[in-house]
Amino acid sequence: MHPILRPLLAGLACLACLALASAAGAQVPDNFYAPPSPLPAAEHGAVIRSTPLTGSAALPSAGKNVLVLYHSRSADGKDVAVSGTIAIPSGTPPAGGWPVTTWTHGTTGIGPACAPSKDTPTGPEHAFLGPKQVLMDNYVKRGFVVLATDYEGLGGPGLHPFLQGASEAHGALDIVRAARTLETGVGEDYVVIGHSQGGQADLFAAALGPDYVPELKLLGNVAMAPASHIAATVQAMAAADQPSYALGYAMYVLQSFASNHPEIDLAKINTDA
Repeated sequence: MHPILRPLLAGLACLACLALASAAGAQVPDNFYAPPSPLPAAEHGAVIRSTPLTGSAALPSAGKNVLVLYHSRSADGKDVAVSGTIAIPSGTPPAGGWPVTTWTHGTTGIGPACAPSKDTPTGPEHAFLGPKQVLMDNYVKRGFVVLATDYEGLGGPGLHPFLQGASEAHGALDIVRAARTLETGVGEDYVVIGHSQGGQADLFAAALGPDYVPELKLLGNVAMAPASHIAATVQAMAAADQPSYALGYAMYVLQSFASNHPEIDLAKINTDA
């Protein structure tokens, strides 16, 4: 079995029987997430600021946990500030540096407060994010650097471009650059792992990575239950007699694409009927 898959399978086996024991929420002021205005121009992946991280978003087996704000690129190429977390294994890095897992998270919402890095034991998405911590903790135990982007618009200002794959992928790739700037032991080999919304982001990251961050080496990717058939799902809900449980996700999609596609008029789509 490939070593990349062992911690993944071990983590999945834990999900049914293990609840992560969470520490108190990280005491990070909200202004950490506020980038300079205007945002000074910089290469994507450049670090804006960083600080030690504790609490629910920190991996308990890591030798060091860091919260980082870094430059990334929106779907249309604009320079944006994106937040995320870095977990560094304990011990001495191997020759060539620790391999990297960049995790792309599933849906938590579309507002700044929905950032996984802001999770607390009483947070609205803690029941969803806690099992992810169990899974990713298995990686850092085995010597993988674990990176987790919040995505554009989660944590920092602005609206999150939900299911806009290029933006999400850029966040997941640029945090690798940021981690290599902050920690000399972070290697150039990386894998992408994601679930649901993050499964879709994972596929985009694997497709765009070789050209977007050519100095890094993509070893592979694991996309778990990736979001797909978005247009067909929205059309099916519009034609259905009863509301779907997925209606909230459809609203996220409409709000997301209307935010940077001015030709989309939500008033014409979201009628009273």
